[in-house]
Amino acid sequence: MKKILTIALSIFLIFTLAACTGTVQNTNESGSAEPPVHIVYSDNFGFTKNEMTYLYQYVYDQGASYLTLMGLDPQTSLKEQAYDENQSWFDYLMDQAIYYAEDFLIFCEEAKKRGIQLDENDLSNVSAEIASIQDDAKNAGYKTADEYLKAIYGSNLTIAEYESFITKTTLAYKAYAVILSDIEISEDEIEAYYLDNANQLSVIDYLVYQFKGGHDSDMSTALALEKAELLGLAVTEAEFHEAVKKMDAELTIEDIEYNSIPYDENDAFLTWAFSEDAKVGATYVSSNLDDGIFTVYMLKKQPYRDESILVEDILTQQVYETLYADMLLNYYVTIQYERINEIEG
Repeated sequence: MKKILTIALSIFLIFTLAACTGTVQNTNESGSAEPPVHIVYSDNFGFTKNEMTYLYQYVYDQGASYLTLMGLDPQTSLKEQAYDENQSWFDYLMDQAIYYAEDFLIFCEEAKKRGIQLDENDLSNVSAEIASIQDDAKNAGYKTADEYLKAIYGSNLTIAEYESFITKTTLAYKAYAVILSDIEISEDEIEAYYLDNANQLSVIDYLVYQFKGGHDSDMSTALALEKAELLGLAVTEAEFHEAVKKMDAELTIEDIEYNSIPYDENDAFLTWAFSEDAKVGATYVSSNLDDGIFTVYMLKKQPYRDESILVEDILTQQVYETLYADMLLNYYVTIQYERINEIEG
C-alpha cells in the first residue's frame, strides 16, 4: 500500500513542478531533428540524460532545506559527500529520481497497452506549459528557451526534451487515473471487509478519571485504590460524573469524556472495551501499583463504525497494489548507470 501511495505522490509532485502517445524526437531551436538517446528506458518510452538531470535536480530542490540541516555543503559536489557508508548523497537522490522515472515509464507502457492517449485538452495543457516557459525565457532576457532552461535547471535540457518530459508524465498520470477509475468495489465487498476487520474500523466513547496515591500525593496508595474501586461501582454516566464532581467540582462531563477512540490491541482497557463482554455503563479499573496510579473507565458507547475510514478506498488500494505488481512484472526498465553517473552532482 505504501508503494501505491508513493506512485501517486511521485506523479503528483511532477505535475506540481511542470504541469505519450510515443517517443518524442528532440528538436533544437535551430530546427534540426535528432533522435533521442535514452539512458533510462522501457520498450516504447524513455528519458534522456538531460531529462534525468532535470528530474534529479527536482528531487534535490524538494529536499534542499532538509539537506542543509543534515550538514550538506551546497558548494561541494554531492558525489563527494557520504549519505552512508555505501553511497553518496548524489547516489541517494539519484535513486529517488530513477524510482520516479521507472514509475512514469511503467505507466506509459500500461497506457500504450490499454490504448490510453492524450486528448486535445491534455495536449493543450502541454502546449500551454511550453508557451509559459518560452514567455518566461523572453521576459528574463534569454535569447532562447534552451538557454533559459539551462540556467534554471543546470543542465542542457532543451525545450523539446522538456516538452517530451511533460508529455510522458502527463500520459503516465492519465493512465494512473484511468486505472483507478476502472476499479469497482461492491457493497458486499465493503461489508465483508468490515466484518473481518471490525475492531480496526471501529471506535468507542468512554468516560475516565484517574487517582494518584503514594508519597508524592495527598492520599495513600491504598486510599487511591479504594476510591477507584468505589467509582468503579457507578452504573450510569450521571452517577460516574456526579461521583467525580464530588472530588473535583470544577470538572465538567466534557473534561472526562473521550470520543471516537480507536482500537489498540496493546491497551488492556481498549481490548476489554472492544470485546463482547463490555456493555454500555460497565466500568474497568486499571491499576499501576508501582506508580500508585488507578484509572477508572466507563464505556459510554460500544464500538461503532469509524466513518473517517473509507473501506472502499482501502479495497481500491489493495486491488491497485495487485495491478501495479503485475505491471512491474510485465514491463522492464533499463537503467544505464554509467550514463547516470555522468550527471553532475
